[in-house]
Amino acid sequence: MVKKIYSVLLILIFLQLAVYAQTSGIEGHLCADIQIYGGDTIPPVILDSERGWVTVGAVDWEKTHIQQPMENENRKWRLKTTYFLEENRGPATIQIRLRGPSGSPVFTLPWSDGGNYNYNKAYSNWYIDKDLSLGNSGRGYIEARLIAPPHTPLKGKIYSISLEGWDENISGGKAVKTIEEQNNVQLAYTRPLPFSKTAEPSDKENKIEDALEFSLEFIDACINGDLPAYYRLQADPVRSLDTGKALPKYKLTPPNGIPGIKTINDYKRRFEYKIYSADKFRELFPEWFDTSREWVPSENSYLFMGHKDRLSQPVPANADYLVFLVEQDENGDWKVKARPF
Repeated sequence: MVKKIYSVLLILIFLQLAVYAQTSGIEGHLCADIQIYGGDTIPPVILDSERGWVTVGAVDWEKTHIQQPMENENRKWRLKTTYFLEENRGPATIQIRLRGPSGSPVFTLPWSDGGNYNYNKAYSNWYIDKDLSLGNSGRGYIEARLIAPPHTPLKGKIYSISLEGWDENISGGKAVKTIEEQNNVQLAYTRPLPFSKTAEPSDKENKIEDALEFSLEFIDACINGDLPAYYRLQADPVRSLDTGKALPKYKLTPPNGIPGIKTINDYKRRFEYKIYSADKFRELFPEWFDTSREWVPSENSYLFMGHKDRLSQPVPANADYLVFLVEQDENGDWKVKARPF
């Protein structure tokens, strides 16, 4: 009997140490632990690094019954995710965003260095919710994407996602402990959103960043002559920016290279490139919005202009892929919607 009691005490001590190991270094107390995706009967979400953001599901925040913090407390959030990555040959990570009426905070899991990681459990970076907007009300949508090195397709699965909320005490108007910043790893054209102690970017800012990333991905495919990606990244049909008329994407001329430009980094160093939202490029090209045209750009489209050579050299006429308009299709995938032809 004594041995059994002793064994039970050892188990309890071990469990307490395990919990402490998971939460050590965190000031404050756990105020919420919400399972927002996953379960024994829920199939995993399939991720593909070539697809972009994938809708995971939805959550009704009213049903989570999240309590408001005390006046002397700050609230911060992180995600705990169970996932699988196939064997990869370079740095990779998963990003998850909780899109809702008050914003879209983005959480990034730790970057892996390559290799076979199999089944993983990991915490994301911290998100400081100064405005107490996360989970406050309404319906939220969960989206995820897998980021991998260029030309290195990678697949993965997400089994579960849970959201932890922590309230930390404030002493003299300052947090007791400063949250460590996430390592900001940069890839060629896929950028994790940097951790910030200020509020998260708005959904509109996230959209324009995503549009720019996709546009550079399309430029990269053109420079390298990657024809499968070149055609896959374009809508069907593609519209003419000049007339609005449609053309099947496979009738477009394959891309030609630019002398002296062999990589996307070569392009970035030599060319100036910008992206404009619809309300901006409407001022530049009002004729595109003429209602007599067969097609006009949508309000959710973005114009990429990357044809200005810093060396003032003429761009070859057959490199006609440096100006185009992008928007998301009905599946949420970015596509090149229109080009000047």
